[in-house]
Amino acid sequence: MPTWAEMDTLESSLNAERKEENRKGIRSKGAAFIRQPGQKLPPYLQAQKENKRRIKEAAERKKYEAEQDAVAQAQKAMILMDLRKQGMREDYAEQEADKLYKKNVSAQAEKTLEEMKNEARINDEATRIFNAWDDDG
Repeated sequence: MPTWAEMDTLESSLNAERKEENRKGIRSKGAAFIRQPGQKLPPYLQAQKENKRRIKEAAERKKYEAEQDAVAQAQKAMILMDLRKQGMREDYAEQEADKLYKKNVSAQAEKTLEEMKNEARINDEATRIFNAWDDDG
């Protein structure tokens, strides 16, 4: 049976081996885990943060598109109802409502795309200006 001193020595050697393995792992990953001067986060963590932001933006965009689609469907139903009240034949009214619906959807998609481009441009410009003024990173 080992003595307390032997057990302490064994434990400290195991801890030293674990630390060395961890250092080797980080070194083998290269600069992905090392924060460079002027960076707030190491590249690996910055990439994770950027991915989370993109996923969140995609979810918000999907939600917005679903809302816009529901609005467009309601508009299509209203157009169809108006055309029926005007005495238009059912099949012709459906075709006309589909044309107007597709036109509205494409117009809304273009508007959304333009808004997203403007927002991205503004965010990029704000980040560029901030980085230009940020002295200590």
